[in-house]
Amino acid sequence: MKIERIRTSTSASSPPRIDDRIVSELLSEFQPVTTDEIAKLLVKSPAKQCLLDPAPTWLIKQCSDIVSPVIAAIRNASFDQVTFPHCCKKAIIRPRLKKPNLDLNDVASYRPISNRSFLSKVVEKVVDVRLSDHMNRHHLLPVFQSAYRLHHSTETALARIINDMILVVDDGRVGALTLLDLSVAFDTVDHSVLTNVTRKRFGVSGKALGWVEEYMRECVTEVKQFV
Repeated sequence: MKIERIRTSTSASSPPRIDDRIVSELLSEFQPVTTDEIAKLLVKSPAKQCLLDPAPTWLIKQCSDIVSPVIAAIRNASFDQVTFPHCCKKAIIRPRLKKPNLDLNDVASYRPISNRSFLSKVVEKVVDVRLSDHMNRHHLLPVFQSAYRLHHSTETALARIINDMILVVDDGRVGALTLLDLSVAFDTVDHSVLTNVTRKRFGVSGKALGWVEEYMRECVTEVKQFV
């Protein structure tokens, strides 16, 4: 597999140096989820569903006043017990052709798409909100990072690059742009390294860090369904 080849080729590399950063307030535990918060998430969530879902997503959304307290209780128990339900780690993996003109008989022509349960996505969104609030409040992200930030996107990144290049040319200098494409970056991240970065660079500790570690442990149990 491609991921195994990349891991093997980098196995002899020196471990990364992760310097500690002083964070005035550590994120030691996730704030409890409220019923209203879950209800708002259900309303905003797209009506997509997976075969792993016990009920259609549109039905869950319509019955948000009934299911929101249940989901909130499950999430709070997950945070308090520092565990992530094993059923939420499952996914149905389906191949999707990368481009219409590729060879249908070549496995490399396909991209695996993971269909996760609706409940697992709600959990991830709740944690994402808490981690993002923590990082934004303490200014832990790079100033010019556009990915995974509110009100930022590829558009803001391109606007910044174009503006910098125009300023360089107007100043009579030569501008150069270097691009780095990390192959399957998320799939090849070492979880121990990611845990250390989360702790040392972003000030996550205690139950919050334990929950993140538990989430990454056997993060996805693949239920392969090639149809």
